[in-house]
Amino acid sequence: MHGPIAVLPASGSGDVSDLGSLITACTTPFLKLLASAAIASFMPTAAAGQASTREPECLSSPPPAIEDILAACVNTFAAARVLSEDVLNRAVDGLDKVCYTPDIKGEVTVEWLQSLTGLPEGHAIALHKFAREWCGKIDAKCARRK
Repeated sequence: MHGPIAVLPASGSGDVSDLGSLITACTTPFLKLLASAAIASFMPTAAAGQASTREPECLSSPPPAIEDILAACVNTFAAARVLSEDVLNRAVDGLDKVCYTPDIKGEVTVEWLQSLTGLPEGHAIALHKFAREWCGKIDAKCARRK
């Protein structure tokens, strides 16, 4: 046998109130467990809970229009790097002349990117990396909106 063994009083009276207390003491934890399970069954399922942890679409801004995507990427980069308006405009103009979009910027050499934008080497390297990450975010945003 496993677990505690109940010992009834030795007296022949068989005190019923002690037996009732013993049964209540044994069954109360079990009843609490059943009540908790019943309450939990009325709660939303895990799948519904996971859906509520997703970022609501209404909080996400729409992806930029195709014709604005280059300027949007470089503007975001310039804001993160605190670059001047002149530097920003020169970079956008240089990339626009050769029809480079953010998804392409990650594929060209840093030296070529530097010559097109007029950015110092450090900023050109940072723009190279930034464009890849930015495109990933825009792709994810577009996928959520479909």
